[in-house]
Amino acid sequence: MPKGDERMATNPARDLLWPKTDDNILVRVVFLNVGQGASTLVLFADGDDYRSLLMDINLDAERDGVHVPNMLADLLENQVLDVFVNSHPHEDHLRGIKLLGDKVTIREIWHSGHKPSKDSCPSFGDLESTIEAVKKENGAAAITQLKEAIPISTRRRTALCSRTRRVRV
Repeated sequence: MPKGDERMATNPARDLLWPKTDDNILVRVVFLNVGQGASTLVLFADGDDYRSLLMDINLDAERDGVHVPNMLADLLENQVLDVFVNSHPHEDHLRGIKLLGDKVTIREIWHSGHKPSKDSCPSFGDLESTIEAVKKENGAAAITQLKEAIPISTRRRTALCSRTRRVRV
């Protein structure tokens, strides 16, 4: 920025996606274009702030997918992702997990407990390595295998569904 220019540097990801302070915004769900596969960012109210949860990740530049690790490094204050959730171990739901762990601090990982069939998901090893790194940093309690509904907010009765049960919120 040229000297004397009084414009503030902006963060487009944060300006567009992060909820402003508003008691009416309890949850913001952002479906990310990751090409093939899925990735969903959930920002949910928790007290006076918002927590962040990313469900699945994929890097697919061939189909113009967003680079999720770079976007989250820009979006998240202090580069901290509260929860990464892996719905199931397919490549198009895990590709980029190692890079995500390199770009942001992941506080918790919730996963299905499924194991991929032989050679069907090269990124599964990256998930296992990331789980070990999160355990080392935050303790074993930071890793959850989804069997029960997990409360995700203290502000409202909100829960993430397990793979085997439906939960009313």
